[in-house]
Amino acid sequence: MKPLICNLKMHGNFKEMMAYKKKLDTLQEENIIVCPSFPFLVLMHSKYYQVCAQDISCFSDDFHTGSVRASALKSIDVKSTLIGHSETNATFEIKIAKLKQALNQNMHVYVILSDTKKDYDYQYTSTRLLSQIRGMLSQVLKSQYENITFIYEPTWTINTKEAADLKDIENILYFMKSELERDYHYHFPFFYGGGLTEKNILEYYQNEHIDGLLLGNFSFNPENIVNFVKNVKNSTTLDKSIHN
Repeated sequence: MKPLICNLKMHGNFKEMMAYKKKLDTLQEENIIVCPSFPFLVLMHSKYYQVCAQDISCFSDDFHTGSVRASALKSIDVKSTLIGHSETNATFEIKIAKLKQALNQNMHVYVILSDTKKDYDYQYTSTRLLSQIRGMLSQVLKSQYENITFIYEPTWTINTKEAADLKDIENILYFMKSELERDYHYHFPFFYGGGLTEKNILEYYQNEHIDGLLLGNFSFNPENIVNFVKNVKNSTTLDKSIHN
């Protein structure tokens, strides 16, 4: 199945996280990627799903209180990280610094690309985000491309129950994928996040232009993930039986 990133943000205490882990372990689905808050990264390790950091520092030295550097995460077997959350208000330069720090530790990086409702237009958005991606790729090695996934998450859909228009997302992702494949001769995965609920998630998940999903509030309840994965697997089994 396609990857599902569960960004748990600040959700959960120790007891809740242990219950969350126990529930997801029952799925035995390696394409589930769980991003707990920093205190629970080690505790949430599992052989049945992946763990991912919610963010990293753009620095590699020892002198920044409250930050977590890529090498420290790698030392506890955290092999991936999100970067670029809109709420961090990171500059483009900081995003590039974080990207390079993670890639230098051979971590997989999920780069979040955002825009605002005020500036939104799918044609303008496509061009503007593609320009950001080109700027990032100019700072990394081609051999590192395989460790980069891009996520489109419009800011106005975060913490809501209304996702961006699916047709617009198709146009945005198709344009960026096509341009990057033509110019870089590489197929970069593109995920979508924002406003996903039990009512719309399957439609977005099944779309051929979306390679995976970033889930926020929906993922706080592990039952939502378990039920959704079971529904996907059941529908896939049904499709196969019909075609056979």
